[in-house]
Amino acid sequence: MMVGKPHLKIICRVKIGYMHAFMKRHPEISTRTPQKLGKECAVISWQKIKWWFEDFAKYLTENYEEEIDILKDASRIYNVDESGFPQDPKSGKILAAKGSKNVYSTCSADKSQITVLACMSATHYLPPMLVFPGERFRYNPLEGFSEAVLGWTKTGWMGSELFYTWVRDHFITAIKDRKVK
Repeated sequence: MMVGKPHLKIICRVKIGYMHAFMKRHPEISTRTPQKLGKECAVISWQKIKWWFEDFAKYLTENYEEEIDILKDASRIYNVDESGFPQDPKSGKILAAKGSKNVYSTCSADKSQITVLACMSATHYLPPMLVFPGERFRYNPLEGFSEAVLGWTKTGWMGSELFYTWVRDHFITAIKDRKVK
């Protein structure tokens, strides 16, 4: 049975009659439209998250003379998240256990999208970064939204280099301006 193994794909197409009979034999399964989940997110683990925070603390210590204790006080914790809006959001149906809350499907990283990076704490927020695909624009992508930060990559995906640029040029500057230590 395929339940519990979301990484499997059905290679061949089945006839409608077979599908109806299969679904009748397995009432615990339903067809669902999955949320797209990039391969880099599908393989995340707690160990990788721990390593990221250790690397981030090391980065802050090595690159800034004054002490920045943002990781030591819960009132100074910011949440950063990105949301991607694909240019081609189509997705087929898959089989999943009935009642399952989240159903994902991996997608290739070469599809272009617009990414929004948002950052906030309990008392403050930073202007979002909008990441567009391409390098040249015939228009101003931030027209009417001047407080946002513009970023771009070939595909519109947030990469590690662009993220660290945002941390260095926008996040650290913002917490220094607010005198967060």
